[in-house]
Amino acid sequence: MRMLTWNVRGCGNKGKRKAIKELICKVNPDIIVLQEVKWALVDRSFIGSIWRSRFKAWIYQHPIGRSGGTLVVWDTRSVSVIDSLVGDFSISICVKAEGKDPWWFSGVYGPVAYGKRDSFWDELARLSIICEDKWYVGGDFNVVRRVEEKLSSTTNTRSMKLFDALIRELRLVDPKLQNGRYTWSNFRHKPICCRLDRFFHSPSWSNFYPFIRQEVWVRVVSDHSPVVLDSSPPSWGPSPFRFDNSWLEHKDFSRNFQEWWTSTKVQGWPGMNFMSKLAHTRDFIKKWSRQVFGERKLRKLFLERKLFELDRLEEGGSWNENLLLERSKVKEDWQQILFEEERSV
Repeated sequence: MRMLTWNVRGCGNKGKRKAIKELICKVNPDIIVLQEVKWALVDRSFIGSIWRSRFKAWIYQHPIGRSGGTLVVWDTRSVSVIDSLVGDFSISICVKAEGKDPWWFSGVYGPVAYGKRDSFWDELARLSIICEDKWYVGGDFNVVRRVEEKLSSTTNTRSMKLFDALIRELRLVDPKLQNGRYTWSNFRHKPICCRLDRFFHSPSWSNFYPFIRQEVWVRVVSDHSPVVLDSSPPSWGPSPFRFDNSWLEHKDFSRNFQEWWTSTKVQGWPGMNFMSKLAHTRDFIKKWSRQVFGERKLRKLFLERKLFELDRLEEGGSWNENLLLERSKVKEDWQQILFEEERSV
């Protein structure tokens, strides 16, 4: 089971939706929760613009004015939803997956206003009663739990104390963030960085999925990092061939695929014939992908690694105006490659 939470800070720009779609397809989650979607009508066309629309279902909590908008989407091939609840700050779904007993997932977007936080705490407490001991909750909580979750902070505020006390009272497990310390930055010369986005789970949830890894992904189109929760067992063997959905968007792929498939002639038992055609077509696809996408893909990977390294420098306090400008330039270069890909499709 793989889940993604991400405050995307709006989806109005077509290029931004493409960047969101690229990351979601790369993560390949079973469940996603997006905050600050800021979109009036979420239909199959919109879902297709951020994640391939086939085999997807969703629940959307509309924004109030120009702010908010929480969206929970799941892959119906791997997840069956048998019940749902929509609150003021959350969308909850009762999930049946992988032959296991039903469990609940709640995607949340905590209030920015201090005056609404008590209502948020109350809603989480009520959900814990409904979901009992089979509950996962993730999203942008808009509050940190401890002093060390905010860069250069030494003050333990009332909201932090109440949030920490609630997590303890509900007996929620807080998985370690594996490859970063913070999930949000104000992108300033003197940065403010916080861990606002995260997952919690009830203690018995680890009986369903004993392998749990929570990590941040590169931050390219929002001031929030995508956070991925992966409960898949570790893989020790070689990586299998994976079909890249972006291939389908290229104008030449369907025609080329037909040629590759029909050009492979193998004699013998039909089953062996079919497997041989698959293997030969796979080789054609790999070669074509390297020729068409190789240089841009490698360049994008390099820029993403650079962004990730710069974010870690910011977290460590090694930050200055030059690094701020460098990060801005790297983001511009990444966006330019995305634009070029859009034109070539």
